[in-house]
Amino acid sequence: MSVSPGIVAEVARAFEIANIEMFAVSLPDATIVETTSAVLRKWNCRREDLAGRQLARFGTGTLS
Repeated sequence: MSVSPGIVAEVARAFEIANIEMFAVSLPDATIVETTSAVLRKWNCRREDLAGRQLARFGTGTLS
């Protein structure tokens, strides 16, 4: 299912206000397209560090 970037941004804003950890990925390549600051705090990184990165590489492991 395809979702417009505007809808993803609106959902991210709602989760941001609620201080909930959330990130959105683009499939099938599992590229991170949006995240909330709760995730950034937990992973101790900046939004620029995650945007465009793959969530997993070659089907194994997690984002490094």
